[in-house]
Amino acid sequence: MKKLRIREQMEKYYPPGRELKKDLCFYRIGLWCAVGYSCLFTVEYKMSWYSLHTFGKNGKLVVIDGAMMPSFAEMVSGYLNGFYLLAILMLEAILFNYWYHRKGSKSVYIMKRLPNPWEYHKRCITLPLLGAINAIIMAGLMMLVYYGIYMHNTPAQCMPL
Repeated sequence: MKKLRIREQMEKYYPPGRELKKDLCFYRIGLWCAVGYSCLFTVEYKMSWYSLHTFGKNGKLVVIDGAMMPSFAEMVSGYLNGFYLLAILMLEAILFNYWYHRKGSKSVYIMKRLPNPWEYHKRCITLPLLGAINAIIMAGLMMLVYYGIYMHNTPAQCMPL
């Protein structure tokens, strides 16, 4: 019931006639794909971490003398691109919403005659812009999580200068 009310509220910010449910589904899939791809950072980190170690005489892992971990910036550099791509696609959705008003539903003339002159722009811009901001925030949060993993688990003597 509450989910229905939220969707009704969101439809106030979406072009009439477009399927909000389908677009939200595509956004969720894109966000999950971006999160999944960014999680590959942990695989690369673990491989780099193991390359710093060798087995000692007692069979335990010991750090190799002089071994250096790649910098965090080098390691994380491509794994957040899914979020950036999603943000760009959300900004492209703004253009599509404007196009839809003009060519798809042909409601641009009605939208411009409404008492609120910003209604037309509100329905074209709001949700895609919020989606883009959400994707960038998620990228930042994931980077903070990965930085915490990097700083907590990397041996001090292996940290890059």
